[in-house]
Amino acid sequence: MRLVGIFILAVVSVGTARAQDRWGKLDAWMEDNTKDMGGRAILVVYKDGRVAYMKSVNDMSRRQKMVNKFISRRQGKDVDLTDYTIETRQPIASCSKWLSAALVMTFVEMRNTDFGKRQVAMPAGGAGSTPEDYMHFLVMILDKGVYKGHRLLSEKSIAEMQVNRIGPDVTIAYSPAKSLGLNGLGYGYGEWIMGTAVTSPGLFGSFPWVEKEKGYCAFLMTVYTKNDGRGERYTTLKQLVDEALEQGR
Repeated sequence: MRLVGIFILAVVSVGTARAQDRWGKLDAWMEDNTKDMGGRAILVVYKDGRVAYMKSVNDMSRRQKMVNKFISRRQGKDVDLTDYTIETRQPIASCSKWLSAALVMTFVEMRNTDFGKRQVAMPAGGAGSTPEDYMHFLVMILDKGVYKGHRLLSEKSIAEMQVNRIGPDVTIAYSPAKSLGLNGLGYGYGEWIMGTAVTSPGLFGSFPWVEKEKGYCAFLMTVYTKNDGRGERYTTLKQLVDEALEQGR
């Protein structure tokens, strides 16, 4: 009986270690890349009805802190250099397009999400949001128009949004995805088609995506404008999340 007990304990310990280790590469990626993404970042991954992973990193350099202080003072705001949380509100730039195309700003719980106080709204890039609110929206997209048991968009509308509209008769005047190094993507209504996933990356570095085939969604929130290596960074991040979730099956 003692040997059986030791064996069971060993199996449980190995299983626990593997569960923790599967996020190890993702933890390392966040630690290694945040300094180049404005110094602060938070990543939230949702699968099977719950948040499967969340990590916030604050690795701001002295220069990044000085820039944040300068911008805050210019805008008449208090300086905030604290860690990002799931309730931290930041401008999300072109991630706004996805919200606008879905026309659900007034329906998804979306409290801390709006298009600012300008006289004219900027649906293509003027929204501010929090990881919590934006994840509500992504979950609705993942669940084909349903959020917490309530249908907000028809399944047909969700499908129409995700049809690639780029073809020989469509001329692309400007592609933010291309400027980020995300070449060869299709484009639907307010969202880019990236293989089995859909996304709407923003100028300030935030990267939301819904992985339809693997059944999860995720949101990386950052604030920085340097595009160098951003496309490769997004691609690697998605691969690491895919791998971690696959290990957990």
